[in-house]
Amino acid sequence: MPNNIRITDHAYQRMKKRMGLNKKAAKRMMSIVYKSGICKDNTTGQLSKYLEARDESYEREGNRVLIYGEMVYCFADYKDVSVLVTVYRVPNHLRNHATYQTRRTALDG
Repeated sequence: MPNNIRITDHAYQRMKKRMGLNKKAAKRMMSIVYKSGICKDNTTGQLSKYLEARDESYEREGNRVLIYGEMVYCFADYKDVSVLVTVYRVPNHLRNHATYQTRRTALDG
């Protein structure tokens, strides 16, 4: 895991608009997601396929697409820095799956 985690202006604007978070809360949430978010390897079914498609849509190596709650977080890793690039909602038909798997992972770990 990189020592530094940063947030782009674009990601901050998305978190502000979609989640109502200020800059301090966005940075806190970003750290929590990076440590506790669910990657595609820890998901099953349609949610796993959705995350795999999202992961492949970013062509660069070192990208991480994580789910935490009902949101998808896209990180890009550069050497020793990880950058949150954007944030968006899980599609409506997958929200229950995402919430369930987030809770299941939190209880397991």
